[in-house]
Amino acid sequence: MDVDVDAFLTGLASAGLLNRPERPPNRWDRIRPHHVAWLFSRPAHAVLILLTACAVAAAIADPGILPSLSALVWSDSLTFTVAFAAGTWLLVLVHELGHISAARSLGVRAELSLGTRLQFLVVQTRITGIWAVPRRARYRAYLAGMRVDWFLACAATCTLYIVELPLVRLVLVICLSQIAWLLYLSLLGRRLIRSRRPDRPAG
Repeated sequence: MDVDVDAFLTGLASAGLLNRPERPPNRWDRIRPHHVAWLFSRPAHAVLILLTACAVAAAIADPGILPSLSALVWSDSLTFTVAFAAGTWLLVLVHELGHISAARSLGVRAELSLGTRLQFLVVQTRITGIWAVPRRARYRAYLAGMRVDWFLACAATCTLYIVELPLVRLVLVICLSQIAWLLYLSLLGRRLIRSRRPDRPAG
């Protein structure tokens, strides 16, 4: 049976079946690439490297600046626990804004939503359109959140070297906790992927 492909496609088009689905309004679309591109420019990278060097120097000069392992895991202070929980959610939002800024700097749509990691409720950024950009550029969006955490941790370390502020120390503890958590998830994800791969035949 012969099929008139042109007529078939014309019928689909006239019915609106070939039109792109309309996306709901997204507040993050208001951020244009030129609004945030400077955050990922060479001068911005240079500032981060310089801040990192200053933080390392401060930590070497005064090791007491860095929190102990017990501070990253648990505290018997109720006030600290509540402040840690509230601060974590606030800094997680800042972390996700890093992903959004990176995606928008590449012209990729970003959506913020709630999701789960294992049994934990988390804030997450959806940037599925990142696959349309070159592979090397994708790392900007993938690592942007941790980059924000690292920037804040280094800034907090430098500040604590000058003056002891409980709020700044809390930021340092939370940011280091988030970096450790992300590294753990990354290693866990790699192990799960490797465990599900079929064994390769011996060559």
